[in-house]
Amino acid sequence: MSDEYIKKEDILKFIEDIKCNSDIPKNYGTLLDIMRYIRKMPTYDVDKVVEKLEQEGNNIFSTHFPEEGQEFMDNGIAKGFWRSAEIVRSGGVADD
Repeated sequence: MSDEYIKKEDILKFIEDIKCNSDIPKNYGTLLDIMRYIRKMPTYDVDKVVEKLEQEGNNIFSTHFPEEGQEFMDNGIAKGFWRSAEIVRSGGVADD
């Protein structure tokens, strides 16, 4: 089983489509309760996550290699943070 994330807006749109479809029997109160619950669900800001991962990579790099050249950027923990930021930014698709 994969851990997939979907946007709240997509769920709410799906429920709205159900609500507006007269061919589907429904309880409007239940649909509204579900929509309220979804709107309150916590989310995260992808841009903030990417920014934080990049900052951590930069902090590690500058702490461990403050005087070194560019060749160290391809090694170590800092690269792991930068790579993680790339993966989050791409929505989980890692380009190798």
